[in-house]
Amino acid sequence: MSLVPLKDYVTYQNVHFTDRLQPLEHFKVDILATKKCVFIFPKELRGAYVFIQVLSEYDIFEGTPVQEASDKIIKKSNTVEELEESLKKLLNNNEKYVHILKDKRMCKFGSFLGKHTMSISYGKNAFVSLLVNGKSKEFRNFLEM
Repeated sequence: MSLVPLKDYVTYQNVHFTDRLQPLEHFKVDILATKKCVFIFPKELRGAYVFIQVLSEYDIFEGTPVQEASDKIIKKSNTVEELEESLKKLLNNNEKYVHILKDKRMCKFGSFLGKHTMSISYGKNAFVSLLVNGKSKEFRNFLEM
């Protein structure tokens, strides 16, 4: 059984990502989300650190573009649960990049001028914000179904 986009999972590229604990750092990330989890793949950092340091730190797929590598993982997975387990293992279950939504203190959407921003709490006074440019309403509807 193959997984169906917009039913079993969604992927978005070049999402704006900020972390309250590091407010000067703004990441450009790709995300892959299921109904239960949001997986964040950092690609580019703008802010406090040198760009090259982040590229080497976040080269998760060893030179393969995130979209291409995540497509391979999706094709190998027969169920949503297999997909989630593969991605958790790949990201070392790091709570900054693997967000299991039912375990979070807060997971909500806010909107301003038609842009829907998702905020996810991952600890006391710690949360991340995701702004999916152009597809934010689709992302919100997927997770709220």
